[in-house]
Amino acid sequence: MSFQKVGASKVPFIEGTQASVRSQQLLTSTGIGALDALLGGGLPAGAIVAIEEDAGNAYAPYFLRYFLAEGCVHKQSLFVVGSRSEAKDILSNLPAASEGSAPEEPAVAADVDQMKIAWRYETVGKVQSTIGRNTQAQNFDLATKMGPEVIDRCQVSTYPDGQGSSLSYEQLFEKLLTSLKTDCHSKVSSGKKNLLRIAIESIGSPLWVDDDGMSKLVKFLLLLKTFLRQSYAVALLTVPSLAMDEKAAHKVHRYCDAVFRLESFSDTDRQAVGAFADAHGLFHIVKLPALHVVSSALPESVDLCFKLKRRRLAIEILHLPPAIGEETDDLTKQFSCSTNISKSKIDF
Repeated sequence: MSFQKVGASKVPFIEGTQASVRSQQLLTSTGIGALDALLGGGLPAGAIVAIEEDAGNAYAPYFLRYFLAEGCVHKQSLFVVGSRSEAKDILSNLPAASEGSAPEEPAVAADVDQMKIAWRYETVGKVQSTIGRNTQAQNFDLATKMGPEVIDRCQVSTYPDGQGSSLSYEQLFEKLLTSLKTDCHSKVSSGKKNLLRIAIESIGSPLWVDDDGMSKLVKFLLLLKTFLRQSYAVALLTVPSLAMDEKAAHKVHRYCDAVFRLESFSDTDRQAVGAFADAHGLFHIVKLPALHVVSSALPESVDLCFKLKRRRLAIEILHLPPAIGEETDDLTKQFSCSTNISKSKIDF
């Protein structure tokens, strides 16, 4: 169920967007099909998504790259904020679009004597772990970098302006406001429209120099959310939540429309738990968006993991293998009908 204003204007055509069947609001892709599916088909225009960084921030930057690469393919406007790294370095490492389906990983050669599956599982269908197969996300290849000629087709703004410049929430918002009020991004003005993608790396980290940083961060998020609602724009932030206290993290959650948390595995963890051998961490759903609808979309599963492969980043449903231990065999031996069974257990 959704609420629509009587006599509301039609949704404008913007390349790389589509109207939601639930609320008729504009949706755009995050660049990752599985993430689009969790968001209910895509990222709503005017929404803020936060990715809570993993320990060491090894995987969160990939979400920014996918997000920006999707915008480059559709010639959308980009606003890139570098914190740990410079904005130009983020743009120079965007993955290139790949033709057709998602790039496959090299297959492992099968053994001549194929392993026979246990008879009890022969009739059980294969478990499907992939989500978001029918979304509008473009396929990208992490092994190939996007060419500068593709990025140059977009209107790109960056912050801070130069190497060594300080990071300030007030200065950032002033520059963002200029882009949000541009005719092609504002819902108030007329004319041809285009979507603005705002990517902010490690917002809330100690690298931001504002006094009373947390209150300035909360104010910035509140103002950003207010003006995004009036614009054809979306924002994706990475947040170092491990460096924040619980109260501060809750404030960030309150002003973001969707929040996901990455929990990476160490090599020791992956070796200790066989079920996680091919996964790089857990993908936690903290908050899902509910813009102009009664409730958020219901995900296929909340037990998710992420895998960084050579050519793509995948978010999949986490399936644990069946627990078949030695105790089953021991139990069978104890109660099997053989001459070795003692009369105290089964007496014919």
